[in-house]
Amino acid sequence: MLSRNKYITLLIIITSTLFSSVYPSHLTDGNKNPFFIPQDTLQQKSPKNDTIKPEKIKRDTIQFNSVIQDTINLTETIKDTKSATPLDTLNQKILETQDSIPIIRDSFLVEYFTARIDSFALGKIHRIDTSLFGIQNYNLTYKAGSYYANLGNVGLPAKYLRFKPQISEGFNYRYSPLDLHTYTYEDVKYYRLYRPYTELYFVSGGKKENNFRVIHSQNISRGLNVGLNFKFINSPGIYEKQRSDNKNLYVTARYSTRNGRYGFIANYIHDKLIIEENGGLVNDSAFKFSLEVNRKLIGINLQDAKNTLKKGSIYLNQYFNIGRAPYITADTLGRKTRHQGLPLGQISHTLSIERKSFIFEDIKEDSAYYQKFDPILNRTSTFDSTRIFKIENQIKWSNLGYEIQPADKPIYMYFGIKQLYTEVYDTIVKQSFNNIIPKAGLSTFLFKSFRLNLEGFYVLGDHNDGDYFLQANIRQFIGNEDRNYGFLNLHAEIIKQSPSWFYNLYHGNYLRWETDFTAEKYLTLEADYSYKGITAGINYQKIDNYIFMDKTAHPNQTEITQSLITATLDVIKRFRDFRIDAHMIYQKPKSDSLLRVPEFHGSISFNYTKSLFQNATTIQPGIEVFYNTAYFADAYMPATRSFYLQNTNKIGNAIYADLYLNFTIKNTMFFLKYQHFNAAITGYNYFLVPHYPMPDYAIKFGVIWKFVD
Repeated sequence: MLSRNKYITLLIIITSTLFSSVYPSHLTDGNKNPFFIPQDTLQQKSPKNDTIKPEKIKRDTIQFNSVIQDTINLTETIKDTKSATPLDTLNQKILETQDSIPIIRDSFLVEYFTARIDSFALGKIHRIDTSLFGIQNYNLTYKAGSYYANLGNVGLPAKYLRFKPQISEGFNYRYSPLDLHTYTYEDVKYYRLYRPYTELYFVSGGKKENNFRVIHSQNISRGLNVGLNFKFINSPGIYEKQRSDNKNLYVTARYSTRNGRYGFIANYIHDKLIIEENGGLVNDSAFKFSLEVNRKLIGINLQDAKNTLKKGSIYLNQYFNIGRAPYITADTLGRKTRHQGLPLGQISHTLSIERKSFIFEDIKEDSAYYQKFDPILNRTSTFDSTRIFKIENQIKWSNLGYEIQPADKPIYMYFGIKQLYTEVYDTIVKQSFNNIIPKAGLSTFLFKSFRLNLEGFYVLGDHNDGDYFLQANIRQFIGNEDRNYGFLNLHAEIIKQSPSWFYNLYHGNYLRWETDFTAEKYLTLEADYSYKGITAGINYQKIDNYIFMDKTAHPNQTEITQSLITATLDVIKRFRDFRIDAHMIYQKPKSDSLLRVPEFHGSISFNYTKSLFQNATTIQPGIEVFYNTAYFADAYMPATRSFYLQNTNKIGNAIYADLYLNFTIKNTMFFLKYQHFNAAITGYNYFLVPHYPMPDYAIKFGVIWKFVD
């Protein structure tokens, strides 16, 4: 068997050989690059004035049905095929001439796509957000419609309040409560722009909390764009040993030949999280009755424990269009004729290499905290280490090609195969796993109002042999262009997934286990309807062989089928200068369920936006309220970074209210937030995780500076 280093070298050689045969196609019009999108924002010379005056470009948008990439079921708002803008060439003039007609382009427009090159080719493109709404919600555990139970400080482990199975293609070590604070290749943004783009973001809060982020992207040559994103969180917290020290970085490169035959995206990701673990409060009464005004004086369970997560990865996704590109010919009179060429689809290759490690350290023995768990092996110190090394290698064919708008492809299909190799090291044993994963997808867009998406994969080899994933999505627009009555979305999933390896084998100083669980099976049925800013949905989930962390903080499996019904309502409405944004989630598990979620949780935000001083500044005062019902929320185990069942402490039924003022001065945005201003009024009962109080009232200030230069 090849060693790891030889294996990586062989993969790189094969990759270079497969994609080095890049040759220019026949004569093209210069805009067939899949990173160039044709536009029809055209302005002819006026007979009265030969001077061309660029006007503000108007770009219409349409709701496109379920824009597909490898995960075909996503739906995005995309630009009309007549309104997108080519932005990849730095030295290209803003005003160009094509077929003797001047084209106006917005040199300050900045857009991005994520994950894969397919995202771009299928129209999943986003403009940077320049609105004021929501800028005060910088904490990842609290975003509109997406809420997490957390340990009371920014950057700490968190658990999603809505039940959602996490699915992997092949072997997976585990999903960690720290994953929310790391980057994955799906988070990476690749920008399209004329001019260099920079974004600076800074937030300062009480108790020396600091959040900083810098984003930069620019074109350095024709067809080549590079960028970086660096994020830093350092927050000591209001209780002892509650510090988060998180650093995240990714750098990107994107390239395409001028004729669009070959291109790639690539990134490098580095994450390092250092989390102090205090084990929660020794006695909740000291908080509930406010016995200590200085929170640092309230007793905690762990004095010298911390978790460290390190991750480094490289990612390369490249494509090669097969066949002849569209081209232009001209007759003797100079009249041009466009030809479709001979597109034969696209071959793409993806290579990903990742190293990740989890380390739990506890210098001081805390026997009282761990006495109800496994016997302690080393009473001097604890150093539990787990390392994961992973290589993914995928090749895929799709019928994408030189078409650069989804409307050009009423039927999209792909099939591919992925090889996944994983090594896992812990304090005792090293193991390796190999998976072969065939996959395929189909999407069809019928009658300009109906979209059907199908996709799936099957896993062969080792621990995950026999796993599968199948999903179908139907999206139907109701009405027509003149009378649009919203759209209906239907979604179904059937999944078989082997347990994450963490649940099968773990060796630690405080906890350890070896199990032989069977694969979980999931059935999901979902429907939602959207119309004029209101979306209502219902979801049914059934889980067989459910795996959970029991009251002893060990993994367990039940033969009793678990089920859950979820209803959601999202409302975003504007009334002149007023806006209301409400997100409500109702979850009803069966009576004996092991799925611990609040029956109801949600938020409502109300604000007023007004421009002042001849639009020199815009202000947006508002109030935002979050609430969840009481339930037996999962407890947290620092030694394994896991949430586990508990039946003694029912928490919730607390209101969290924020006052905020967002405003702009020129191209800079600011916010001032009075967080949890009602803390001292409604009582000291605000927990989302047992023994970990949420923060008291605090003042937060933030500044966001986005500029194109």
